[in-house]
Amino acid sequence: MIEIFASSFLIGLIGSFAHCAGMCYPFVLFISSKYKAVGYAIMIPQVKYNLGRITTYTALGALLGSLTGIPALNGLLLLQKGLTILAGLVLILLALKLSLHLPALLNFNLISKVNSPYLTGVVLGFLPCGLLMGGLITSAMAKGALAGGASMFLFGAGTSAALLIMALTGGLIERYIPWAKHVFRFILLVSGIILIYRGIML
Repeated sequence: MIEIFASSFLIGLIGSFAHCAGMCYPFVLFISSKYKAVGYAIMIPQVKYNLGRITTYTALGALLGSLTGIPALNGLLLLQKGLTILAGLVLILLALKLSLHLPALLNFNLISKVNSPYLTGVVLGFLPCGLLMGGLITSAMAKGALAGGASMFLFGAGTSAALLIMALTGGLIERYIPWAKHVFRFILLVSGIILIYRGIML
């Protein structure tokens, strides 16, 4: 069991720098833009966002651990498909809102109405990716809900490393390099389009 826990944490930790740093940065930007803070205070909503993700991962791990069967992963696909498309729309609308200064543009959007970085993390924790699937498969090998949940908790804690570092450095970059915000908004727009495509293709 210790081997499973160690593997889960290392998959999350190493994968956070190799995978999450590129794929999940738009959501780091989303949290920073929605819950504005200055300097190191920008980490407060980011920590809450990551705790939300970890909560979802832990719940999924507990579910798979109790079922002790990898085929249970198939039941997540429909939910992940819808959430992926929705997340893509959120990023596109946020990019347009920030670029065109349209304050009411996101008012109708479900995720944008969630005024909690923690709950945002809970929702976005369902988004599919290869790294998450690797963590879930590992947790499915654990026997029991407690072991499965613990496995995915450690996975989520590992993935938070790169995201928190990016949140801190990204916030400082945008603060001291004014034109960087235009690059970040372009990243949001492109990432949203990619997410919608991935959701459709799931």
